Amino acid sequence: MKTEIDQIRLQLPQGMERRAQRIGRLLGESLARRTDLPAGSFARLRVGPLSLDPGHGDRAIADRIADSLVRAIRSETGAQPTSSERSPRAVGRARTPSRPLGPAA
Repeated sequence: MKTEIDQIRLQLPQGMERRAQRIGRLLGESLARRTDLPAGSFARLRVGPLSLDPGHGDRAIADRIADSLVRAIRSETGAQPTSSERSPRAVGRARTPSRPLGPAA
């Protein structure tokens, strides 16, 4: 089943403003590569705050945020975590074309 994310709002640490657009794009690419996203529908899904090291590359930061989003979605849907899941900070809205699960707290 295809997973759709309508909107993601990232709040990156101060000093990373110039990197935000690239990290956002890489986050989208990272999520598009995922095959382990469960079906569900959320009005709002909160992730974080995450501990991000500004010394890490943009792709590593984007992948870390994607991992946290996937964990949050799996948690909301009751899906079992996979062995590749890790932890980050993002606030987003995730929606998949399945049964509504209600808003996350």
